[in-house]
Amino acid sequence: MTCKTCWYWKSVWPNETERRRLLQQNRERIQRFRDQFAEFTAVQPTLMETLPVVLTKLYSDCQVFAESEIRLTLERFNKESNARR
Repeated sequence: MTCKTCWYWKSVWPNETERRRLLQQNRERIQRFRDQFAEFTAVQPTLMETLPVVLTKLYSDCQVFAESEIRLTLERFNKESNARR
């Protein structure tokens, strides 16, 4: 397996049947999310051509936001878990 993305998901979900099922579920969830922004989806190819820097910044900012929120959620979870002990 030479594809880095394939290798990554195989490391996350080693069982192929489970991996296929979960990736399909995630793909459907992403599509439902994207469907809420049909206008953006329609202009996205043009944005990629005309404003690639802006689009890259948007994706980067979203990634930073998601990582920050995940980190904060884990910190809260750990604090609550430790408080219960």
